Amino acid sequence: MTINLIPPKIKKQRKAENILDRILSYFGIYLAFFCFLFVTLYISETYIRNSIATTNKQIEEENRKIAEFKDTEESIKQINSKLKNIDSIENEKIYWSLLIDSIAKSSPENVQIKSITTSSESNTISISGYAVNRREIAKIKDKMEDSKYFKNVNFSTSNYDEAKNNFTFNISCTIEAIK
Repeated sequence: MTINLIPPKIKKQRKAENILDRILSYFGIYLAFFCFLFVTLYISETYIRNSIATTNKQIEEENRKIAEFKDTEESIKQINSKLKNIDSIENEKIYWSLLIDSIAKSSPENVQIKSITTSSESNTISISGYAVNRREIAKIKDKMEDSKYFKNVNFSTSNYDEAKNNFTFNISCTIEAIK
């Protein structure tokens, strides 16, 4: 048998104090847990915001580099287009001095050239002149056909001019590419 000498009022008070101590302990633990949770979330949020800011700066820098690259690429395309145009002009260029020199070398002594008409658009040349006989006209036509500068050489007309005692002629041909 145990004897309980503590009055019931004090027992109630001690029991209430014991319950209050437990409540305060749990409250302290919960308060510490929520403080820890708050600090952890705050640090996480700060870290994530800094990461996002850093990532956004990197994205902006990469976008700027992409824009510069696109500008550079567009400039390169324009330069390449201009170079192609220059190459095209260079490839289509006709060396008239070579052609006239070849015509002069193809002309026999008894042939006089009256006119030379050229067209760079159609790459054609037409020659008209005088010769003492048709054999001389045939010689110039044959020499032009043998030349590397002319193709499709056509002899179109040959008329005898009694007043001048010679034959007029017209020869037309296509100009070969000269490189």
